[in-house]
Amino acid sequence: MTRLSAVMTFGPLSLVDKLWYWRCGMNAPLSQATSREIKSLRWARLVPMRFEAFHEAYAARHGLFWLPCPLCMREYGGHQYAGGVPDPMHPPAGPLSPLMYVGICPPCTRSRKGTQC
Repeated sequence: MTRLSAVMTFGPLSLVDKLWYWRCGMNAPLSQATSREIKSLRWARLVPMRFEAFHEAYAARHGLFWLPCPLCMREYGGHQYAGGVPDPMHPPAGPLSPLMYVGICPPCTRSRKGTQC
């Protein structure tokens, strides 16, 4: 049986991270966690979404997802993940069970200002 593990690293946000949250219309958290450090990730997600070929190639190069947004069906990559909406396929089982979220693209996050996961 294969055993998998991940190490999460917590740290403060850089200026580029804060710009990303501002651009998505979200309040920046005090810290963030990552399971792997991709040095170019912070800068790559600031590239406008209209450069779709760049983003698709970037996601493929770094093993990140490339999926359609569940709200607008525009494809986006794991490096562009911004916000989320409650997952209709996994409603909470009870009052203390966690609410599951589905990721949405940056334009949908901006249009739903204040929506965070």
